[in-house]
Amino acid sequence: MYSRIVVLLLYGYALRSAHARCYIFQPGDPIQDTDEKIYIAQPFNVTIPLEAGVPTTAQPASTGKDQLSLVVPPDDIQSLSTTTSQPISTEESPIVETNYGPVQGRRVYAANRTLYQFVGIPFAEPPVGPLRFRNPVPVKPWSSVYQATKKPFPCLQTDFDINSNVTIPTANSSEDCLYLNVWTPSRECVLGKFSCVPKTVIVYIYGGTFSFGSSGWDWYDGKEFVARGDVVMVSMNYRVGPMGFFHSGTAHSSGNAGLHDQLLAMKWVKQNIRNFGGDPDDVTLVGQSAGAISIGLHLVSPLSKGLFKRIIMESGSPYFRIADNTREGPHKVEKLARALQCARNDMTIESHMAEMVECLRKIDGKELLIMSNTIFGVHALTFFPVFGDDIIPDDPYLMMEQKKFHKADLLIGNNLDEGSYFVFYLFGRALDLEQAHKITKYEVDLYVSYCLQMLLRKNVSPIRHYYLSHIGERENIKALQKAAEAVGDFAIICPTKYFAESFASMNNKVHYYYFTHRPSFSTWPGWVGPTHGDEVFFVMGLPFSSPAIATDQERELSKLMIETWATFAKTGKAPDVASKPWPEFTAKNQVYMELNPKRYTYGRGPNEKNCNFWKSYLKP
Repeated sequence: MYSRIVVLLLYGYALRSAHARCYIFQPGDPIQDTDEKIYIAQPFNVTIPLEAGVPTTAQPASTGKDQLSLVVPPDDIQSLSTTTSQPISTEESPIVETNYGPVQGRRVYAANRTLYQFVGIPFAEPPVGPLRFRNPVPVKPWSSVYQATKKPFPCLQTDFDINSNVTIPTANSSEDCLYLNVWTPSRECVLGKFSCVPKTVIVYIYGGTFSFGSSGWDWYDGKEFVARGDVVMVSMNYRVGPMGFFHSGTAHSSGNAGLHDQLLAMKWVKQNIRNFGGDPDDVTLVGQSAGAISIGLHLVSPLSKGLFKRIIMESGSPYFRIADNTREGPHKVEKLARALQCARNDMTIESHMAEMVECLRKIDGKELLIMSNTIFGVHALTFFPVFGDDIIPDDPYLMMEQKKFHKADLLIGNNLDEGSYFVFYLFGRALDLEQAHKITKYEVDLYVSYCLQMLLRKNVSPIRHYYLSHIGERENIKALQKAAEAVGDFAIICPTKYFAESFASMNNKVHYYYFTHRPSFSTWPGWVGPTHGDEVFFVMGLPFSSPAIATDQERELSKLMIETWATFAKTGKAPDVASKPWPEFTAKNQVYMELNPKRYTYGRGPNEKNCNFWKSYLKP
């Protein structure tokens, strides 16, 4: 029998435990406990509200009596059609005009400050039916007041296993998902006062290997950052997986619909953010993992010119040699089409691609996603941005070498143990972290060699020797740690370092951080260090929004990181840390600032020796 206890584990997300796995709810289990509270399991002793849910269509709130009815808890997930008469703007529920129509948000609080939150604002027409796989179409204008009070559902995706201890179900994911969120401290601007002074804008792009993620997830809530950083923040949903990066090699599906979603949201910011108290000419893009890669792609995209001033890239860069979706994309389309009876035996991608794509547009979205996962694997680096179209005309590495990029200040960095997060996926998500000590060095060698061979298509024997030759046959955990080091260097740390070197060498200001603090609330076993994504908690203020899970020292670290990110966004300079000046990272002086409450210090690299080894594999 499944437990009905609701717990908070990794990423500050409300999860429901079931058979030693963590879920928000069992698939198919309707939410009926309308008075249910969210209790955080030991050692977290605090009660917090569950936040989720949004409109299911990009239409304005109805002013009539007919309302959309959903079976949901009453506080945070409701129908958007909640008004029975035309609403009025108040301090509690201000109405702001946009180019598409008026939106009504609500007053919220964080860090003893009053803020205003507008969530679930549509910026594109629902990308369904004939719009599936296509670039987004701007949302149609509305006249009624749109209730921007519910966070968006995730774009269509599969349940996400953070590790063998934590799963984030996405049963509520939807193709109708192109919404954005705004948090602002600017009372005068929101209420239409003449004393409005625009503030710096942060546009946040979530990560997730381009296959999962949502701006509506709690750890991306912008209240703490906005309150403590005194900026305006915007986050948006973008399509992931086959819905966002389905590449037919023709105009029928460009392969970069997800990037175009981001681009359209950035244009929305340029056109509308002033009414929310933001300066449209002072925008900083912030992204983690796939979000950071996306920012690197916008940096070289001719279509993104003039939409941002500075960039902050956490654990990712466009120099990651991502899966070859550009070349292989049409063949993936063909495999899906044949599996879903959208291609006869006599059809080929050269002569019948349009028919295949048109048929796939009519397949139920979840059925298409399930088949894609069956054929290509779940979160298996299958659908990625492609090169050679209007948004990314060429390989980003070559475009950088040709100096075809936008001028910007850059704050960039890595976490100490980026790779352990990915080792979980190398073992086909079958790695039980509590039983990891039973995995032999031979098995580690086999899995790492196979995966790197598939990704690099080169002889990987030197890589195996470099990382594993000095590990004893019975040193199982050490073998896993070295495998994690290899994967982290390959996928995240070295591509990030190469990009910083290249960007700095072209007369751009670069500052580099190295995050080395393992969260006290980590759900990973003790042999895992501060891994991929851990810094997000501190950047977004989780130690403040969920105080019972963090230490006072971690709150100080979070405060410092928010102030650093916000100061950089405003000035292009990294502030002093623990009274130590933060020097620029240059091609000749590759210095970083270590972010760890036990030691704020300088270092070189990071992983300088390892990244020199990887150059023959990762640089074209």
